[in-house]
Amino acid sequence: MSTISIDDLQKENGYLKTEVDRLNGIIILLKRTQFGKKSERVENIEEQLLFNEIEKEAATPVPPETETITYTRKKGRGKKKPFPDNLPREEKILDLKDEEKVCPNDGSILKEMGEEVTEKLKTVPARMWVVVERKKKYACPTCEGCHQPKTNSILPGTIATAELLSFIIFSKFFQGLPLYRLEELFEMYEIVLSRGTMARWLIKLKEKLIPIYNLLEEKAFESGYMAIDATHVQVLKEPGRTPETKSFMWARGSPEKGIVLFDYDPSGGGAVAKKLMTGFKGALQADAHRGYEVLDKNDLLLLGCMMHSRRRFHKFFIVRIQRPRRSNLFPYTALSGDAGEACGRS
Repeated sequence: MSTISIDDLQKENGYLKTEVDRLNGIIILLKRTQFGKKSERVENIEEQLLFNEIEKEAATPVPPETETITYTRKKGRGKKKPFPDNLPREEKILDLKDEEKVCPNDGSILKEMGEEVTEKLKTVPARMWVVVERKKKYACPTCEGCHQPKTNSILPGTIATAELLSFIIFSKFFQGLPLYRLEELFEMYEIVLSRGTMARWLIKLKEKLIPIYNLLEEKAFESGYMAIDATHVQVLKEPGRTPETKSFMWARGSPEKGIVLFDYDPSGGGAVAKKLMTGFKGALQADAHRGYEVLDKNDLLLLGCMMHSRRRFHKFFIVRIQRPRRSNLFPYTALSGDAGEACGRS
């Protein structure tokens, strides 16, 4: 019959306590992910004073030895931010009638002493009107040839103008309005413009905008600093792929230039990132995806994502302050395996 020494039991007990801590940390993170708030803001900021405790304590004001008397009064309204200067102004003069410019007390004629200026905001719904094009026709009396001016249209053969296409693009991709909502909007003006027609216009417009896209890419590459990321998107009807298959929308941006470029690709691997960043030299900020390892290290300085780094510390912090602490007999064990493993796998 084998015997287990007290040292072995103590080691096993210590291991089991550490394992319990690790599992409790994972449970706390899973509960917070499933049922808790998504914000990473921590209310009890005092627990986070890891590096600036000395500065904080030194900045604490010394209580004065004098008595402070306080009182309560109604808070005044804050000063309104003025409207932008580029907005057009419509002057509206409010004046008394001629018969009202007489003092009701003594009958004296009132004298103008100035004016009070107040700015108010006025808006009207989207304006729509029809552009009637009348193309003059000319005929040659000798050869009877017909001559007409050329129509400068982005999509020849359609009723679309540059202003209409800009409105559809802005509403669809900037404001997030689906095409059926735009179809209903035009119906309010008794205009028949189906969502299918607008969809075909947007597809045809893609080729027209390629030169602008290339120019924006060149400007972004000149900045010397860019960021890149890929996010999952679902494509319902894609040839050869089921709707459940993951696809990716790649976003590249230059904060300095204020440029963001979007590229769709069925793959989210490093080959796509290498293709998109070919020709760029400088600092590139991205997350810790392994696919970025294929990028050329001679031309690129790969920077990490501060948000992802902060998230690891936040998860560790949540586990540490929410788990019940042990008694003095069994002191709290450092999170070498609990939140560290849970955070490392996020």
